[in-house]
Amino acid sequence: MKFFLRAACVVLGFALGAARASVVLEATRLIYPERNKEVTLRINNVGDAPALAEVWLDKGDAQAPAGATEVPFVLTPPLFRLEAKKGQSLRVIYAREPLPADVESLFWLNVLEIPPKADSAESGANQLRMAFRTRIKVFFRPKGLTEDVLDAPSKVRWSLVKVGEGYALKASNPTPFHVTFGSVSLEAPAGRAASPAGAMVVPRGTVMFPLPGLRVPPAGAGQISFTSINDHGAEAPGTARLSPTEQ
Repeated sequence: MKFFLRAACVVLGFALGAARASVVLEATRLIYPERNKEVTLRINNVGDAPALAEVWLDKGDAQAPAGATEVPFVLTPPLFRLEAKKGQSLRVIYAREPLPADVESLFWLNVLEIPPKADSAESGANQLRMAFRTRIKVFFRPKGLTEDVLDAPSKVRWSLVKVGEGYALKASNPTPFHVTFGSVSLEAPAGRAASPAGAMVVPRGTVMFPLPGLRVPPAGAGQISFTSINDHGAEAPGTARLSPTEQ
């Protein structure tokens, strides 16, 4: 019951546009090289009141409550108080349990901001206190990978695939890294067709990027224009060739 109440607060917190989280992270993703004994993440309270923060990792199930998923990492501290305008360094420590050695592994870091209880002066008034949860990706990068992660977006193979009455771009990732695209479009002599949203392609996996409105494949050579998200969370532009259309 406690978890469902917490989840409801999180949903409500996202629904109210005027509300803002006070606890913020200094990164949008976390890279854990296997050679490291630990990695750290700075968490700051930019609000005017103290807050309580609870942190945990999961394997992709956003509905899993804290501590319900077994992960090969230790987080310290798992629960802490953040004074107003102060910060805390979170330590993520790999417990050395076996993980795939030939591809990256993906986990998710959750940071739940729990607002303080009302003081005696406020206890008589009707108030809404919301908990905010932030989730970021954690990429565990094995030490045996010899390829350069910066080259991964350019190695993704693109083909045009017939889907129903229209077409989509199929991205095939042959690399051991997760590749996240912020935007993807097909540039052809007849015009440009853009996918409405970005997506992440897992190692050795594929993802479809729909192209709404494209009913006829380009007559000439097409080129893919994209932006990919690097380890620092910044967007990097790139281009790639389009392979023959798949029927």
